[in-house]
Amino acid sequence: MADRVIAVLPLLHRAVLHPVGAQSGRLAMEYRVLRALSQYGELRMTEISRYLYISKPYLTAIVDALIAAGYVERQRDTADRRVVRIAVTASGKRHLKEGLAFLRQSLLSRLAVLDDQEIVLLSESLENFARILARVATDPEGPS
Repeated sequence: MADRVIAVLPLLHRAVLHPVGAQSGRLAMEYRVLRALSQYGELRMTEISRYLYISKPYLTAIVDALIAAGYVERQRDTADRRVVRIAVTASGKRHLKEGLAFLRQSLLSRLAVLDDQEIVLLSESLENFARILARVATDPEGPS
């Protein structure tokens, strides 16, 4: 079973995600950081790196690029000035919304080759896949 899960991951990326935006890994990670911040609010770098399973040095480069673009900002914690949190800006929320809209539209175009029966089967399979993964996720609630 583990081998089947491992085998499907590159196929999923190659068939669905990679052709859509042909995004570099770094750009895709920028969207993942923006999405995490939009979903969970202000987070410490440690929380983001733990939630996204990336190293802190790599995350620092990602966050620096997002800050330079005006998509996130560093904020001092009011209770403990030593703590720095990363927060998404209004511009970052718009950028994420536009990126997700592009991704949705691109995916719809790629899926247009499927007939109605295949669409239903894929939809049901994805619902089952998401439900099962949620059960085995090590941190289903997000960063903490």
